[in-house]
Amino acid sequence: MIPPLAIWQPGPANPSLPTRELHVWRIPLDAPALTLDTARALLAPDEGARADRFTVDAPRRRFTLARAALRTVLARYTGRPPHDLAFTTGPHGKPALADSPFRFNLSHSEDLALLAITRRTEVGIDIEHIDPRRAADDIAARFFSPAEQHQLAHYTGHERTAAFFRAWSRKEAVIKALGEGLACPLASFDVSLDEHHAALLALRRDHADLAAWTLLALDAAPGYAAAVALIGPCDHAAGYTFDAAVAATPPQMKASRWS
Repeated sequence: MIPPLAIWQPGPANPSLPTRELHVWRIPLDAPALTLDTARALLAPDEGARADRFTVDAPRRRFTLARAALRTVLARYTGRPPHDLAFTTGPHGKPALADSPFRFNLSHSEDLALLAITRRTEVGIDIEHIDPRRAADDIAARFFSPAEQHQLAHYTGHERTAAFFRAWSRKEAVIKALGEGLACPLASFDVSLDEHHAALLALRRDHADLAAWTLLALDAAPGYAAAVALIGPCDHAAGYTFDAAVAATPPQMKASRWS
């Protein structure tokens, strides 16, 4: 079992990602490594249009910075310029890199984003800013399975709020790994709420294989809950911080397109 990921190293400019390994990038949005103008210039026209649909400055800025960081980091793995990366979407809208062995998933909440990257292993990641006002019983009853509600009932006060968001982030990570979005019934699987042991406990669907899953808790920052889920084995996980040094270094062109 891989322990929760809590150490965030300076990000390598040209990372190498073996199979059965997970890289998670921590992307601060309150002290960004890219200026807003630079970030906006990296976006594709459809991404710029999505940013413009935000009517409030803060969400527009966070979206722009997160998407630009996504392109910048993926460029380091693929050896292609950030603006040249082409994305596709699955049946339920999950984005993917076109014609690439790399899989990724991005999540952001308030002033922090997380990016998970694997090689040929489906992955989902989620981060949630902990707001006690959202940890209501009616929300848990609507979105958590009976087994998860039973676990939650053992917590009180601040511990209950933390457990609520652990469950929320873990469930979102599983849904995003499946790539099914709102089509995935939230009561069709159970996650653990334990602080020290993230696990997918049950998956009620045909041909489900719990042993194929890896669920990992992430200690991203105080005041946040986060988790990453992989449909496949993971021997090692590394955490990196997206900083100005990585942002400023051009990607190294690969000898082979998808080496």
